[in-house]
Amino acid sequence: MTKVSLLFSLCILLALFSCSSQKKDVSIQPILDEAQQYFAQNNHQKAIESYSIALQKYPDDGIVLKGYIKILEEIKMSADKAFEAKKYDLAQSRYSTLLNNFPRFKTFEKTLSFDTRWLTLKIKECLLTGSLIQVQEAMRSGNYATAIGAQKKGLQTFPGWEILKENLIKTIAEIHSIGNKALEEEDYLTAGKSYSALFDNYAWMKKAVSTLPLTPLSLEDRIKRCRTQLTRMGLLQYRKGNLKEAISIWKGILKFDPQNQEIKKAIANAEEQLKKIKKTCHLNSFMLSWERLEFMVIYAQ
Repeated sequence: MTKVSLLFSLCILLALFSCSSQKKDVSIQPILDEAQQYFAQNNHQKAIESYSIALQKYPDDGIVLKGYIKILEEIKMSADKAFEAKKYDLAQSRYSTLLNNFPRFKTFEKTLSFDTRWLTLKIKECLLTGSLIQVQEAMRSGNYATAIGAQKKGLQTFPGWEILKENLIKTIAEIHSIGNKALEEEDYLTAGKSYSALFDNYAWMKKAVSTLPLTPLSLEDRIKRCRTQLTRMGLLQYRKGNLKEAISIWKGILKFDPQNQEIKKAIANAEEQLKKIKKTCHLNSFMLSWERLEFMVIYAQ
């Protein structure tokens, strides 16, 4: 082969390689751009999926792998920052995204700064810390159903986690104690709210912790007692003509018995009567004002 022929062959090979490289770059770049766009929008799941597609298509491409690892580490760092800022739900969501997708990282998992065990521990820490804060806030404000619900997510994710079970048992005991004390003090609204929160969540709580120091029948009986007492108290105010007080008491019943149609009718009836009284009072006031004006005109003459 002459030197000219050899040089010509080399030129053809270089041209083919260049075209192949350009074709590859053109086809992969939209995928990488899409991944970055998803990441910028905090759609981390889609960003991971886009990079997975790119790596499957070009498994030996170092640039793709480097970009994939970089974006995973950035997701991890964003979760860390959310945790430090006490945004536990957000942190837990981002750690979970990494954990759920971890099988995708199998070929390069040793290059990552985290593993499945570390992610699981962080998710547990988020769930535990976040639920404790929510429970404390809910208990302080008297939102007993919210206090129970705050622990539901953690036990659904990790049903065998003993510390969450212990915390739930403590919360149940505290709510029950609040209800009993309120009932003794004839604070039927607080008692009704506490017993109702326990009754409505009884099936789930029983499944979560197996044994409970109360029964649905005992809770239902106490809820009925609270409802009956508040109904009577409202009726007493209604008969005295204190419609506002009656309405306020009956609305309290709906806070723990929201589907009580009889109480809803009683409230509607009392509110309608109150409107008529206000309208009559307004008319009487108008008539008195007119009479005073008429008297002043006559006196002035």
